[in-house]
Amino acid sequence: MKKQIFVMLTATVLGAAVLSGCSSKGKNAAEKKTVTLTISAAASLTDVTKDIAEKYKEKEPNVELRFSYGSSGALQSQIEEGADADVFMSAAQKQMDALSKKNLISKKSRTDLLENKLVLIVPKGSQTSIKTFEDLADSSVKKVALGEPKAVPVGQYSEGVFQKLGILDKIKKKANYGSDV
Repeated sequence: MKKQIFVMLTATVLGAAVLSGCSSKGKNAAEKKTVTLTISAAASLTDVTKDIAEKYKEKEPNVELRFSYGSSGALQSQIEEGADADVFMSAAQKQMDALSKKNLISKKSRTDLLENKLVLIVPKGSQTSIKTFEDLADSSVKKVALGEPKAVPVGQYSEGVFQKLGILDKIKKKANYGSDV
């Protein structure tokens, strides 16, 4: 259900971007000029945005969607340094707020589409007894994969949970940080 809402809302956002940039009264689809939209998107949105791009291409064949994926923090930095981005899809409010403060995004176009939920994942077929976040502090757990908190929203969320549970120091010793989801 959330994925369907996301697809609909994203299609609306993309549609508005296309309409604002390439109005062509009186021309049929074959005569319309091809337009490329550059979309900077959080790496966690890779799968869903590929689905969106396929569906969008059916409705708007003269629009090419070009995606740039990365951590929300890295994408924010790229935009601050002048990277082209017609649409920015961040995994957190923090990056959107920072760009908004610097007037680097159109405040009228900002739409909150989804919310993040932190999940605990263990490898398929794992023999571990890990069922809760607290279980990660157990000495039997040797490594914990996390997003780098300075650039990856899920890393920030994770640290917040571990801090609240009082196990952050134990988890940091086992952490294997990734540059994106």
